[in-house]
Amino acid sequence: MNRVLINAGGGYVGQVLTEELLKKNFIVTIVDRFFYKNRKELIKHKNLTVIKNDVRKINTKIYKNKDIVIDLTNVSIAPIGNKFFDKLTWEIDYFTRKRNILIAKEYGVKKFLYPSSCSVYGFNKKNNLLDENSKLDPKSTYAKAQAELEKFAIKQGDENFSITILRLPTVFGVSKRTRFDVIINALVFDVLEKRKLTLLRDGKQRRPFVHVKDVARAFIFFINNKNKNYNNQIFNIGDEENNINLLSLANKIFKLTNIKKNID
Repeated sequence: MNRVLINAGGGYVGQVLTEELLKKNFIVTIVDRFFYKNRKELIKHKNLTVIKNDVRKINTKIYKNKDIVIDLTNVSIAPIGNKFFDKLTWEIDYFTRKRNILIAKEYGVKKFLYPSSCSVYGFNKKNNLLDENSKLDPKSTYAKAQAELEKFAIKQGDENFSITILRLPTVFGVSKRTRFDVIINALVFDVLEKRKLTLLRDGKQRRPFVHVKDVARAFIFFINNKNKNYNNQIFNIGDEENNINLLSLANKIFKLTNIKKNID
């Protein structure tokens, strides 16, 4: 159980996850378009095979002799109400991943894991903690696609094919393909570059966060764990300590960077 295929493994989470898997002697194959960065600048390792291709078009034989598939394929941020991006989100986040699940099952893959999102919960106005059984209320096209895929995916698991879905908060931290369009990374960048932060509304809106390395560790935990109660389940990933409002977050960033606070 050490041969892993990572769809979209060249991205933000994929690069950190690949590094962690290789440290633990997994044999890893990455499929990625490398839309954002040349693959030559990324990880190199004797146990790593890199295939440059669009996950929507790959030869299904890539799934042959793979024990585990981790599917990171998604369009994560899209303009609201944009028909092109709405269509693309459904195509990639739902239909492509749905196809990947079915192909993996057909080829005898033992475990299929993928990240969903805490955005499926929508806006919680009751100020209470949400768990995996809380009612879903997805607002964006991205969140709706994630919620629909969860419904499909969880029905596909059986005693020979395990499905594990990780609902992620907003990810932060450094990767070989760091994103700067996610909140913490974006705020740190602005403080260092502009010496100033602009927050929407009053900054009291709360967001949950998780470090990219903890995401990788969570995937590896479920890969290695043989507890059958974890099969075909959905798990929120993260720590309550990282559930914070944006104004408090901004104050922390100014303090840690030792830059005079300047918040609009």
